[in-house]
Amino acid sequence: MGTKSALDRVKVEIVRTPEQFQAAMDVRSAVYVDDIHWLTPETLVDRWDDRCVQFIGTVDGRAVTSGRLNDNPSGFEIEQYMDLGSLRANGGCAELSRLSVLPEWRRSMAAMSMFRAFYRYAQGRGIRHFCITLTPNNLRMYESLGFTYIGGPFQNELLGVNHAVYCLDLEQASVDWRKQRPRIADQFEQPLDGIG
Repeated sequence: MGTKSALDRVKVEIVRTPEQFQAAMDVRSAVYVDDIHWLTPETLVDRWDDRCVQFIGTVDGRAVTSGRLNDNPSGFEIEQYMDLGSLRANGGCAELSRLSVLPEWRRSMAAMSMFRAFYRYAQGRGIRHFCITLTPNNLRMYESLGFTYIGGPFQNELLGVNHAVYCLDLEQASVDWRKQRPRIADQFEQPLDGIG
């Protein structure tokens, strides 16, 4: 299956209904509660969810991936670990978090489809940087996209894991993708219905 068809197989949308939100939380629960055991049913939805734009990815109507993007100027979850003021002042910043892909959909481009939706959303709103906290076991995809280390490790008390903060300059990444991964770059530049 080519990159185009693999990316397009997962339909990613902004969550707009209570049913979509519940489906997104079901995916998050399957990953963070049932699979990796970093959350409990009581901590699945947190105070950041109300500040974030929620995304859901489906295949044939079944939710397989979810994630959230916080571009709210009133604060980011990451800022409990480090100050992101310089990134906010330099073209706008958004925090990505709780990216969840059902175990049977990993290595299927589902995470890349979600990231493409985050990117398209950012492009339409003038966001220049993405920040995310990562553990060593989930660095590969993000580093391949151009995320770079900016701080940590920090202990996340809620999740019970050490993680570090990584950042992506979207303007520079777009140039780099064009050179290194032209097929992915072409797909990332295509508008997505309802997102940007």
